[in-house]
Amino acid sequence: MNQKVAHRHAKDWKVRFVILVGLVMCLIICNPASAATYTVCPSGCNFTRIQDAINAASDGDTILVMAGEYHEHVVVNKTLTVSGEDANMTVIHGDYTGNVVTIDADGVVLERIQVKGSIRIDAVEENWPGFGIGASDVSDVVVKSCIITDCQVGIFGNNTSGFKIEGNEVYQNSNHGIFLVSSEFSHCFGNYVHDNSFGIMTSGTMTEDKTRDFYCQNNEIMHNQNTGLCVLNGLEDSIIEENFIEDNTYVYFESLGDYNCAGGYFEGLENVTIRNNHFIHNGGVGLLIDEMSKTLVDGNILEENYAGFSYHDGWVFPPENSVTLSNTVNGLPILYLEGVHDREITGSGYATIYLIGCQDISVHDVTMASRNGFGILVRGGDHITIANNSISDNLYQNILLGYVEGAHITGNRLEGALYGAGVLASSFVNVTGNHAVGSEIAGLAAAGKPCEYIWFLENILEENMAGLSFEYVEGREISVTGNQIEGNPPDLHYMDLGINFLNSANVHAWDNHISSVYEGVFIYGSEMNILENNSLEECLYGFQVSPISGIIGEEIPARFNRVTHNEVSAEKAAFFTSADKSEVYSNVIYLNNFVSAEAPPSQPANPLSAEWNQSSDLQSPLLWGLPRSETLFSHEGEAVSEQDKDNTFNTEEPVLYAYGGRIYKGYLGNYWNWYNGTDTSGNGIGTAPYPVWMNNTDHYPLLSPVGSYIQDPSPSFHADFNATPEAGYSPLTVRFTDHSMGNPFRHIYRFGDGFTSMSPHPTHTYLRPGNYTVSLTIYRMDGHNLVNTTTTRVNYIKVERAPQPVVQADFTGTPLVGTAPLKVTFTGTSTASPILWKYSFGDGFMSLKQNPTHTYQRPGNYTVKLTVWTMGPDRKPATKTIERVNYITVT
Repeated sequence: MNQKVAHRHAKDWKVRFVILVGLVMCLIICNPASAATYTVCPSGCNFTRIQDAINAASDGDTILVMAGEYHEHVVVNKTLTVSGEDANMTVIHGDYTGNVVTIDADGVVLERIQVKGSIRIDAVEENWPGFGIGASDVSDVVVKSCIITDCQVGIFGNNTSGFKIEGNEVYQNSNHGIFLVSSEFSHCFGNYVHDNSFGIMTSGTMTEDKTRDFYCQNNEIMHNQNTGLCVLNGLEDSIIEENFIEDNTYVYFESLGDYNCAGGYFEGLENVTIRNNHFIHNGGVGLLIDEMSKTLVDGNILEENYAGFSYHDGWVFPPENSVTLSNTVNGLPILYLEGVHDREITGSGYATIYLIGCQDISVHDVTMASRNGFGILVRGGDHITIANNSISDNLYQNILLGYVEGAHITGNRLEGALYGAGVLASSFVNVTGNHAVGSEIAGLAAAGKPCEYIWFLENILEENMAGLSFEYVEGREISVTGNQIEGNPPDLHYMDLGINFLNSANVHAWDNHISSVYEGVFIYGSEMNILENNSLEECLYGFQVSPISGIIGEEIPARFNRVTHNEVSAEKAAFFTSADKSEVYSNVIYLNNFVSAEAPPSQPANPLSAEWNQSSDLQSPLLWGLPRSETLFSHEGEAVSEQDKDNTFNTEEPVLYAYGGRIYKGYLGNYWNWYNGTDTSGNGIGTAPYPVWMNNTDHYPLLSPVGSYIQDPSPSFHADFNATPEAGYSPLTVRFTDHSMGNPFRHIYRFGDGFTSMSPHPTHTYLRPGNYTVSLTIYRMDGHNLVNTTTTRVNYIKVERAPQPVVQADFTGTPLVGTAPLKVTFTGTSTASPILWKYSFGDGFMSLKQNPTHTYQRPGNYTVKLTVWTMGPDRKPATKTIERVNYITVT
C-alpha cells in the first residue's frame, strides 16, 4: 500500500471511529443504563460478525454496524435496534444461499443497512419466497432508511402487526419489492420502490384473512416490470394516498390489465380511502379496482397510462362507494353515480361513466375517446337509456350493462375495444340501430344467466372479430334479427366470425345478413338455439357445429339446435360438424340452401378451432365488469344419454309441398349445390343420401334450391292481429284483436313487458312508458302433430309518460283587515279536483279544509299560503302553491 492510500485509509478509520464514539455516547445518554451497545466492524470493534453481536445482546440493546460488507445470514430473535453507519457502505450480502435478514422478535428496529443477495426459491416450495428482510408472526417491527436489492423479495412480512417500512430504497428484486401477507396496521411511508418485478404488494389469504389497517403513503413506485402497487384478496380500513406510481408494467405496456398488469390494482376493498395518488404512464390499467364497498376514491390523477381507470363491481349491493369528480383521466373527470334517479347525462366532458343501481337515467349524445376499462358501465338498476353516443377505444367494452332490468342501447357509434357493447345477465334490454366497428372480440355480445327478453335488432357490425357473440348465455326470449354483419378486409386474413354461440342456449336469430367473414356461424357447445332465414355470403365457411371441452376433460355437446331456411354461400364447406354424434347430436337442419364454390372436402381444412373461444382473454370475468375472483362462466360436461340421436337433416315430419306443378307429401332435406344424385320419382328429392362431414347424412337432399318447393299449398296458416290504440299515455289500455288464418285452437300473446295472454282478443294495460314489441303465436293440429307459427311486431305499442296536469288554484279571505281577535273566512278555488288542500295562516296554524275559518288572536301582518295536490293520469301527484304576503292585517 503506498503512503497516500495508507494515509487515506488511516484517516477514514479515524473519522469512522469518531462517528462510532459519537453514536455510542448518544446511545449511552439516551438509553437506560441497563441497555448495552455492541459494535460490529471488520476490525477494532466488539464483533466482526453481526450475528455474533446479536447472540451476545439482550432485549433492548443496540447493535451498531460500521461500514463494510458482511457475508452472512442474520436472524434477529431479540428486541434489538440494529443500526448501520450508512446504507450505501454498510452491506449484508446473503451470497444467494439463504434469506439475508430474518426478524423473529417483536419491536425490532433495522435501519441504515443495505441488504442484498437472497436465495431464490421456486414458487411451488413451501418456504417461498427468499427475501432480503423478512418478518413473520411478529409485531411493531421498523425497517427504515435501508437499501434492499438483488433479492427475490426485498422486504417480506407475513402475519405481522404494526410493521413500519419507512424511507427505504427497494430495487432490482426479482419478484417483489415489498410483499406483505395477512398483515395489519402496516405502514409503508416514503419508500422508493423501483425496477422490481412487482413494486409493493399486499395479500390476504383466499379465505377470510384480509389485510387490515394498511397505510401506504408518499411512496415513489416506479418502473417495476409488473404492477406498481397491488392489493390482493381483500383490504379493509386502510388509506392509500399521496403515492407517485409511474412507468410500471413497462414490458407489456399494451396489456389488458389484471393484478399483474396495472399501475395500481386493488381487490376486495372495504372502507378504504384512495386519495391524491398519481398514476402516470403505466401499462395495462393505470388504476384498476376489483370490487369495493364503502370506499372513497378522491383526487387521483391518471395520465398517459395505456388505459386510465377501470372498476369491476362485486356482489355487495349497494356498494356505498364515493368516487368523486376530482379523479381525472388525462384531465377529464370520472363520473360515478350510485343510487341516482332521474338524471340526464350529455356532452363530452367525462373520461368514463359508471351507473351503479340507478333508475331512469338517460346518457345521450356523449363523445368519449379516452381509453379506460369501460366507456359506460351500468350495474343494476332499471330504465336506462344509452342513445346516440360515440364511444371508442376502451380496453374491455365501450358499453356494458350488467344485471339491469329495462334498458335501451340505441343509435350508438362504437369503435375499438374488445367488445363494442355487452349485455350481462339482464332482462328487457333493446339493443337497436347501433354501429360497431373494429372490436377485437365482438361488436355486440351477451353473456351470463339469466338473460331474458333481449333484442339485438337492426345493428350494423363491421370489421369485428365476431359480429355478435353469445357467451355462456342461458337465455329466454333472446331475439337477434335484422342485423348487418360484414367481416374484415380479406387481405388481413383474420379468422373472423358472423355470429358466435359459446355454450349458450335459447337464442333465436333470424333475418340477419352476414358477409365476407372467415366463418358465418360458429355453434360451439351450445343448445336449443334457432337460426332461420339468415343469409350468409362470401364466407370461407358457412356453419360449424362443435362441442366444447369441460374443465374436467368431458365434452359439452352441441345439441338440440335448429338451423332452417338459411341461404349460405361459402368458398369451402357451407355446413359441417367437427365431431361425431357422441358430441354433436340431436340438431335439426333442413330447408337450407348450402352452396360452396369448391367441392366440400372429406374433412374441412383449417376451420375455427377451440382456441378461438378458449383464449384467456375471452374467459376473464374482468372483461364483463366482474371481479377477478368470480366465475362468470360455467363448464358442465354431460354424457350422451340413450335418448340422444343422430342429427336430422330433414323436416321432422312429412310435409305437404308443391314441386314442378304437382303436390307431394314427404320429408324435405337441404339443397347442396355439389349433390349429383338423381330424382327417379319427380318429387325433387334425391334418391341417394348426401354425406355431411362429420359422419352425418342428409337422407332427403333437394335437387333444386329451396324456393322451388312450395310448402303447405293448402289454405295458409298465419298469425295476424291488430291493436287499438297503438300509442298513448301511461297507463295505456290496449285491445288486441286476432285476425289469424288456419283455424288455430290456441293463442299466446306476448306483450313485451313480461306479461302474456292466451285469449284470442285480450285487453292489456301498459303501466310504464316505453316501446313494446308484441308477438302472437298460434297453434293447430296437423294430423297428429302440433304446429305453430308466430308473428312479431317490433316496437308496436308506444307508451309515453302522461303530461302533468296544469293546476290553477286560488283563494280569498274575508275580512282582510280588522282588530284582534279577527275571524277570517277563507274560500279556495281550483281548476282541477284537488285531493288535498293545505292552508298556512302565517301565525303557526294551518288547516286542511278547502274553505276554513281562522281567528287571529294578536295584531300583526300575516302571510297566507295555500298548497293543493292533484293526481295526474299516471297516478303521480302534482302540486300548486299560492302565497300572499301580508294578506291579513290585524290591529
